Amino acid sequence: MSCPSYPLAHPRPFFNYSWYYTTSDGVRYLQGRNIKQGRIEADNLIYITNEFHNRQRKSHLKTGDILMVQSGHVGECAVVGPDFAGTNCHALVILTPKRKLSSEFFAHYSYSPIGELAIFQITTGKTIKHILASELKTLPVLVPDFAEQQRIATCLSSLDALITAETQKHEALKTHKKGLMQQLFPSPEEVEA
Repeated sequence: MSCPSYPLAHPRPFFNYSWYYTTSDGVRYLQGRNIKQGRIEADNLIYITNEFHNRQRKSHLKTGDILMVQSGHVGECAVVGPDFAGTNCHALVILTPKRKLSSEFFAHYSYSPIGELAIFQITTGKTIKHILASELKTLPVLVPDFAEQQRIATCLSSLDALITAETQKHEALKTHKKGLMQQLFPSPEEVEA
């Protein structure tokens, strides 16, 4: 299959300041640690004041934006869903795909061997890895037509959901086994009592 190559998107770099943190009544503020394995993890969220959020319009998130970790575990990315639209972020590159590129397709593409290689080739830094937004802007992405991108993304997302469900079942079974073993093989202290 022959696929045309398009530039990825128009990245929006950002610059934020740490003195505007607040309690959970503020605006959610995503960081690199919240982007894991193609998902936005809501654990350990930080909140910023509305004043700071309003000053940082470049980093207001919209549904369909792609967030990519800029420093550290570079290349990790996730698509902003409706539940995170209107939030803000720090140390993430925000990619707004052009019309010919599906956000979900790109997220899966970035975790493929060819996507990981493309990202690796634009990564800088020896101790702490880093991606420049300007380099991401020119990243070529081989894409089929939009309808095919959506079919591929839907298929891969379904597999991801199945893997997550099976992993949760596996963890539950391990916990159950541990409990059974504690009952079947009590510690010497419990036996003596």
